[in-house]
Amino acid sequence: MILGTAVKITTVITVYGGGTPSSVKIDIYDPEGTQKITAQSMTSAGGGEYYYIYQSSTSNEPGKYKAIIKAVSGSYTGSSKSEFSLDDP
Repeated sequence: MILGTAVKITTVITVYGGGTPSSVKIDIYDPEGTQKITAQSMTSAGGGEYYYIYQSSTSNEPGKYKAIIKAVSGSYTGSSKSEFSLDDP
């Protein structure tokens, strides 16, 4: 992907016993470890799928970005990590 474009980050969440999580949030870190997005809510697409659209800027650092997704259901919290790369235009 190219800096200045939108990146769609998706995840599928399954709640033990059915139901939906009370919250699904995402943090995004740039290649230098600077947090770019903090605890933003992800959008439900139905069927347990959630997404967030990160609009990158041409002034962002090129390289590998890290997304950490946290889901909460009752007293349980689950998390996952994914990565995506942004290159210079």
